[in-house]
Amino acid sequence: MKVDFKKLRAIRELRKYSQEELARMTGLSAETIRRVENGKTQDPGIITLSLITKALLIDLKEILIEGE
Repeated sequence: MKVDFKKLRAIRELRKYSQEELARMTGLSAETIRRVENGKTQDPGIITLSLITKALLIDLKEILIEGE
């Protein structure tokens, strides 16, 4: 499962959430949010991605790269 990290960040910014705010909303650390958005986490895991997409009110499919 490949994630479009730039799109994830763009959606967060569109919602006007800081990384720290998103971290509070998800229960994840701000460092985890940073690592996911920067692509530093090769496989962030379905639970992490689900928490983030739920907080951003989007479907997981919206941040997946087509054909991957």
